[in-house]
Amino acid sequence: KPISRDHLWNAMHRCADFWFSSLLRLEVLSDRVKIGIPFKNLIWVEGTRRGCLIHTSHQSITAREPLYQLEQRLPEAVFTRCQRSFLVNLTHVRDISGGSLFLNDGTELSLGRGNKAQVLESYRLFCRRRHGQ
Repeated sequence: KPISRDHLWNAMHRCADFWFSSLLRLEVLSDRVKIGIPFKNLIWVEGTRRGCLIHTSHQSITAREPLYQLEQRLPEAVFTRCQRSFLVNLTHVRDISGGSLFLNDGTELSLGRGNKAQVLESYRLFCRRRHGQ
């Protein structure tokens, strides 16, 4: 049964929040293969000598791109640097206590002394935006 353009638009607009976030992805080059990683699956990134190691909910991916360049392509509101060589996705943070950051996948990352206040502030702002407070 054919439907009008307005009915289709309204139906798509109602469910856009469910699928739009999966369209936002990070494109990285790993072993000469371009990989698209949805932001929601990217948990944390570790800087290495020759690039970085990207930890996702499914696998770990090596990339030749330096951490600072990768950081520039990620949204600041969701990703923050918790140490000199670590970036973390705030949606996957389970708890922050003492000098450690606990992630949903069981990883514990220590907070750098210089970054602790900045990470706590970023997480507070993120929770405020996420929960609408």
